[in-house]
Amino acid sequence: MDYAADTLAGGFNITPGCTLAFVATNPNFGNVAVTASHCSPTLWSQDTNTVFQPWNSSNAIGHEVQDPWPGTCPLLWACNRYRYSDADMIGLNSGVIIRKGFLARPEDRTTGHAGSTLIDGSNPWLTVTGGNTAGVISGEMMDHIGRTTG
Repeated sequence: MDYAADTLAGGFNITPGCTLAFVATNPNFGNVAVTASHCSPTLWSQDTNTVFQPWNSSNAIGHEVQDPWPGTCPLLWACNRYRYSDADMIGLNSGVIIRKGFLARPEDRTTGHAGSTLIDGSNPWLTVTGGNTAGVISGEMMDHIGRTTG
């Protein structure tokens, strides 16, 4: 969703051309946003680079506060570094309004190609009601909301 939002939730664009996964409150950092670690300009460090929303404006929303170092690979894995997650935490500036438990709802849902990157004005939020602890089943419908795919 490529425009400045007055309330942040999962699904919005942030710098550098990535998607905000979700927002939360952290006891150490206050309100935070989580995105992919590979979106960080400096991998595996807590840099002071400012994060903007949308990614192509000067609307600063916060800065990176946690991007954990990788660990060593599990025994018998063919790698020299291992990421336990691809997650980066952004500490949000005071005054940034968040909507926990919600994702931005695109105008339409599609199958097989990118959908709309515009938010549904009449029904702008998808409510997150729980998580899938059983795993994904072959043929199950999955949704992905992102800056490129809608």
